[in-house]
Amino acid sequence: MARTRFLQGLDEFGPFCSGMGGLAEQAVDRACQAYIGGDLTRCRMVLEGETQINITERENPTELAFDLLAMQQPMAVDLRFILCVTKINADLERVGDQAVNIAEARSWTWSIFPKRSAVDIPRMQPRCQPWCVVP
Repeated sequence: MARTRFLQGLDEFGPFCSGMGGLAEQAVDRACQAYIGGDLTRCRMVLEGETQINITERENPTELAFDLLAMQQPMAVDLRFILCVTKINADLERVGDQAVNIAEARSWTWSIFPKRSAVDIPRMQPRCQPWCVVP
């Protein structure tokens, strides 16, 4: 019975990581598009979406990971998996923060250089494969 609950807890990490990764990817994509095109509406969308990333980062896996660590005392592989999920969680939140930095930089530079195009951003923007797009 306890092992079943433990395995169910581990299974909850998958959809969370996919969702959090999708939010981070969406934020970076919007920030790059905002920077390239000078779209201040997209800049605001990135700033508003960051709140959801922060809420998701704080609530979902961290609490579940602590519960699993404290109550189930996982061994080796499971312990490494739980710790990796919490690390990935923090890294994805940081990706969202970087997207906000890009959007804020474009918002600030728009007032100074409204027509200037971004030189390096298109080169740095990730090339997303159709299979990795989260609706």
